[in-house]
Amino acid sequence: MAKITINLERYLFERELAINYLMYDYAKQEALIPEGKVTMLSSNDGPYFPSPGRFYFYNQDGELYLMDKPVEEFEEKLPKLLAKLPASLTFDVEDLGGTIALVKQAQEKGFSINGYHQKLVDTWDVIDPISLSEHTFKKIELGEKLDPMSYFTASQDEKRLTLVDSSGNRLLRESDEKKTRFALENSYFEVVDSMGRCQLKQIPLEDLAAVLYSLLNGMTVSEVKDMFLNPYNMTRDQVEECLLVYDRYSISEKRKIESLSDLNELDKLPLDREYQEYYDEYSYWLVEECIRISRSIDWCNGLTSCFCCIE
Repeated sequence: MAKITINLERYLFERELAINYLMYDYAKQEALIPEGKVTMLSSNDGPYFPSPGRFYFYNQDGELYLMDKPVEEFEEKLPKLLAKLPASLTFDVEDLGGTIALVKQAQEKGFSINGYHQKLVDTWDVIDPISLSEHTFKKIELGEKLDPMSYFTASQDEKRLTLVDSSGNRLLRESDEKKTRFALENSYFEVVDSMGRCQLKQIPLEDLAAVLYSLLNGMTVSEVKDMFLNPYNMTRDQVEECLLVYDRYSISEKRKIESLSDLNELDKLPLDREYQEYYDEYSYWLVEECIRISRSIDWCNGLTSCFCCIE
């Protein structure tokens, strides 16, 4: 590795850059064959074997400069990156042409694919998840959605806003970690059927091809959600180590995807200020490392399983 004569930690801090080193244990690979025991939805309980770690290099806005690189390649490229940062990696997708081909196949089956982007509005830490779950489930029983911003009362608490219910329970507090958390402000997609009903939503670009391929090859909407979109099952111990976070995003106007040019134009779509449409979600974060460890948890399609570990 080329010699670096700077204080790397200070250099990264001053430029709001960061390096992550991730290590995973992998189970033995098993082939997918027709009529075989292993399917795309099979779980694997191990045994697991360690693998070499991988490096990620990014800024505090979540823009990636290097991702999933082994140590040899990282050591080779880091000095050059420190000298002059290249354009960030917008998407971790190698074959956008293949994605568009799948979009066209989905259109032949009666589906429409719409794209949009979102911008973070605010972030809230959940102080009392049990009370919040009770309010949420009451709304679900009425066939309604709980909007914490309008349902609860805001009060000032240690220079941060806190949302309280009618009994005075403090439920959510404005997060002080907003600047250091990754804001999920990339492009997302939805799949609409021939009747105009949205079947799948909040699909990141890196998962769009896999979602469409699975849908076109016989997987049900429910199975696709479980595979790519629904939150992971978490144990009580995992939940207790994490902080439940509530985020709100402004949503842009939506654009029907038919070509590569449509994908390239998504970032330019104006935010939908006429209807003030928001997308809100819950997710779990490791507090100390400020790392998101769960997929997005929708207010209805997963919030129940999310809270069941807490009670």
